Amino acid sequence: VTQEDVDYLLEAINFRFPKARLTLEDIQSSWAGLRPLISDEEAADPSAISRSHDVFVSEQGLVTIAGGKLTDYRIMAEDTMAPLFKRLEEKEGIQKEVDTHLLPVSGGDLPEGESLEEFVERMTAKGRSIGLSEQEAADLANWYGSNVEKVFEQKYALSSSKGLPLSTAISLEYALKHEMVLTPVDFFLRRTDYLLFETEKMGALISPVLERMKEYLEWTEEDYQQYTDQLEEVLEEAQLNRLKK
Repeated sequence: VTQEDVDYLLEAINFRFPKARLTLEDIQSSWAGLRPLISDEEAADPSAISRSHDVFVSEQGLVTIAGGKLTDYRIMAEDTMAPLFKRLEEKEGIQKEVDTHLLPVSGGDLPEGESLEEFVERMTAKGRSIGLSEQEAADLANWYGSNVEKVFEQKYALSSSKGLPLSTAISLEYALKHEMVLTPVDFFLRRTDYLLFETEKMGALISPVLERMKEYLEWTEEDYQQYTDQLEEVLEEAQLNRLKK
């Protein structure tokens, strides 16, 4: 995130909410990314470029997809597979179709006839029975969906997550055993949202999380220091400390 980004967003927010009077110091965390947009010579600036995707098939049969956005991932996948299925039929006589619109993503296997709200309510009660607060249990149920029962099961396998709140400890155990978490940045930024939305809690979590990961992943001292430095660097960047100096 650049100073230009910050100025632009603060100006927009303070224009819309003049009483807020937000400044750089009010920003707790940040992130920025790049869209893989398809170049358009007629577009005056990047904002004018279409967010749509396109699929290209070379003469050799290489299928390439470009453009698009995260929320279109299913239709992007479908459009990418279509020419592959066509080629399979032409070359091998194999007719194949995959209809994924009814296939749930991980965590979406809710019991038949039960709404998400009902499921979260039931899992919240289950989470409270293992020692979580109502808010912690509800947050975990919303975050992990139907996988939350596996997360709750980690309570009975905890041995080395010392110094961590129960909700964080079981999330870490689940991430290590079921989500292939490899680094502290993976855990704090990608498997949970601590680094973006709960940075105020991280001070007390970093050391015990690192210790548990070191033990489980069998890090050397050099590994431990490398991942510690990496996390500190990402945290500094997210909190815009270089701009706040």
